[in-house]
Amino acid sequence: MTGMQRRIGLLLAVVFCILRVVAQEPAGSSLPMVDYAEPREYEVAGVTVTGVQGLDPLVLERISGLSVGSRLQVPGDQLSKVVDNYWRQGFFSDVKVVIARIEGDKIWIDVQLKELPRISGWEFKGFSSASIKDLKTPLNLKSGLQVTQSLLDGIQRIVKKHYDEKGFMSAELNIIQKPDTSQLNRVFLVLDLDRKRRVRIKKINFTDNVVYSDGRLRRVMKKTKQIGLNLLKSNRYKTDNFLEDQQSLFDFYSKHGYRDYQMLHDTLVFLSENRLALNIRVHEGDPYYFRNITWLGNTKYPSEILNRYLGFKTGDIYDQVGLDKRLMVDEDAAISLYHDYGYLGAHIIPVETRIDNDSVDLELRVIEGPQYHVGHVEVEGNETTNEHVVRRELRVKPGDLFNKTLLMRDLRELANLGYFNQESITPDIRQDEQNGTVDVVYQVEEVSTSQFELSAGYGGSMFIGRIGLQFSNFATSGLKNFKEWRPVPMGDGQSLGISFQTNGDYYRSYSINFVEPWLGGKKPNSLSFSFFHSLLTEGGSLYSSNSFLYGNKNNYYKSTGLSIGLGRRLKWPDDYFTLMNELTYQRYRAKNWSGSSYYSLPFKTGTSNSISFATTLGRNSQDVQLYPTSGSAFTLSLTLTPPWSLFNSKDYTKMGTAEKYKWIEYHKWNFKGVWYTPLFLPKLVLASNFQFGYLGYYNKDIGYSPYEGFDLGGSGMQGYQLYGIEVVSLRGYEESAVTPYSADRTFRAGNIYTKASLEIRYPVMLDPRSSIYLLAFVEGGNAWSDARKFNPFELKRAAGVGIRAFLPMFGILGLDWGYGFDDVPGGPGTNGPQMQFSMGQTF
Repeated sequence: MTGMQRRIGLLLAVVFCILRVVAQEPAGSSLPMVDYAEPREYEVAGVTVTGVQGLDPLVLERISGLSVGSRLQVPGDQLSKVVDNYWRQGFFSDVKVVIARIEGDKIWIDVQLKELPRISGWEFKGFSSASIKDLKTPLNLKSGLQVTQSLLDGIQRIVKKHYDEKGFMSAELNIIQKPDTSQLNRVFLVLDLDRKRRVRIKKINFTDNVVYSDGRLRRVMKKTKQIGLNLLKSNRYKTDNFLEDQQSLFDFYSKHGYRDYQMLHDTLVFLSENRLALNIRVHEGDPYYFRNITWLGNTKYPSEILNRYLGFKTGDIYDQVGLDKRLMVDEDAAISLYHDYGYLGAHIIPVETRIDNDSVDLELRVIEGPQYHVGHVEVEGNETTNEHVVRRELRVKPGDLFNKTLLMRDLRELANLGYFNQESITPDIRQDEQNGTVDVVYQVEEVSTSQFELSAGYGGSMFIGRIGLQFSNFATSGLKNFKEWRPVPMGDGQSLGISFQTNGDYYRSYSINFVEPWLGGKKPNSLSFSFFHSLLTEGGSLYSSNSFLYGNKNNYYKSTGLSIGLGRRLKWPDDYFTLMNELTYQRYRAKNWSGSSYYSLPFKTGTSNSISFATTLGRNSQDVQLYPTSGSAFTLSLTLTPPWSLFNSKDYTKMGTAEKYKWIEYHKWNFKGVWYTPLFLPKLVLASNFQFGYLGYYNKDIGYSPYEGFDLGGSGMQGYQLYGIEVVSLRGYEESAVTPYSADRTFRAGNIYTKASLEIRYPVMLDPRSSIYLLAFVEGGNAWSDARKFNPFELKRAAGVGIRAFLPMFGILGLDWGYGFDDVPGGPGTNGPQMQFSMGQTF
């Protein structure tokens, strides 16, 4: 109710009271005549409130401000105040104060009220179903609510804010109250919306900016954009977004030394019904520079060391944003020296002590505080994972000085275990100032680590059935206790994988692998074991360029292998490094095998054996496992077989093919690296990937091994798996399309390859139950049959987009659309637009 309405109501109430008394007939009336020329004081003998139901009468009487026994002057201002007291409650549509009767010097007052109507129902007109759903909670409309002015104003405010955020800044809401004839004093609210046209920012104008152009400042504003060519950027005006951009402009000027920068005012101007101009006036000022930088209160570290961490010196631009980061925010900020040496409460306060012209003298006041030791270290939330599995990854130990860097490293290690929700791992730091200790509680949330795959796919010109089980938190210690089978014993951090693939008579493959990451439980030394077997026969369907061939299933190609490995975490150059050594035996056997061009052998019948030793140096500093935003991961490996041909005097030029390859010999070099760089938007990441592989030989009379080569092209999933071939993805090309043939063109032989790719990734959802991110990529790669043909600039190029989804039961699933730009010699039509599916790979 407006102030004018309230004043008119008060006036009418007073007039009513006067007329009420004047209208009393003297004859036969119990009330005496009242002389209004001479006001008289009465004692209040009673106060009644009528016209309202459902509210406490005593509360209503107290609102009047009158009480039995109090004095009341009639006529006078007190009656007007009574009326005003009820109007202020906002619940009544009419208020009357009536003098019920007067006996001597006593007076009885009756307050007659009329309640505002209550809601019996409501209806939305002009709203989309999505908006109705979004507005349901903030509006909180309920049957029985009184239709107060406050309620109506709140509805208007909430609806306007909602549609302003959607760009409908000219939207008008008309709230209609329809009487409900079926109920007393009830109304039906009709929220009638005229949404009008969506309003967009046509132009953002800056005035009084001299140093930086309008265009440069518009680029600083990341969330408030004018209409332009970039269709991905929203050009709607949102208040919250503009407030963030105001801070961005302030930080931008502060970063470049303009400490006097101010946004003087901003104005929105409607250019038309659906177009806005945002006019911003700024005061830039002049740039400032650091002059004298002094430290105060630093007893633990000398100023020279702190200055090295600070990174600023006399004459540098007075960058206030950078100053805050180098003092308190960055991982290697100056304050980290204190936080890593037990000074948990230490902080640094920058104070400008003097400003002369364009120079600033800065005093950095260090509050060191007391030193804290670690008290208790606890883990909460690990319902499946055993306590020792978590504790062995922790570097923060009871009794040590508190160290923030080690704490952050612990969080990374727990996230990379893959057993917990990486977004919810948090440390609870509990200080005990009296004892000078701090308790650290790592709070984790378990996620499913078991993966089950039951699928059918098409690859290698045939359909493949696949069953796979992967338990990433297995526990051999619980095998004897069936109560711990959930569905298998879990919690010791071991890894067990079992898979089976088949196409019926033509193809079958089995594999099993096991990894113990902490052999003996004392040090991070790993033990791995794997067994694998695959079989291809000519007893099923095999696609050729002419037809489907059906042959003898007794004609086959088998590969069987067994490997055992030992690994350890290194301390030098740093403890992100690992070293893995593996010994492998593989046997390849063929009988009357003609095979396909992809898996042809240099002989039709024979047996090949391979004993190899592989050593792999790796370093992994990525921040998290699922969606890394910083850090890197690389591996450098060398695989060697004994040089059998050097141990004998046989003439390999006169040998048959089967005899020549009875014992395989080669040396194989691999490098794979990926670097993650955060970009300008939160969680937007650039992943830079580089790979290189080379398969070498000892004896030129034997040449390259027919096994262990590189198969390049496609998604990296062949549909069926044969050991002795390293499959490398290259999107935009068909499977194996980029792999060259051997010199006699009897089989594919990629003996050297290189690949580089850039991916921009952005997460749609990061949740342990389902994580999804989008990507755009450019990549190039090629493979050669001979090192002498190697040309790192002769790459098959591709670009495209894709999506990755992580599901705990299935791992990483990927779908990519890529376009291969370069023709493949001997493979017409194998490049161009390609839709490719992947599983368990991030490229």
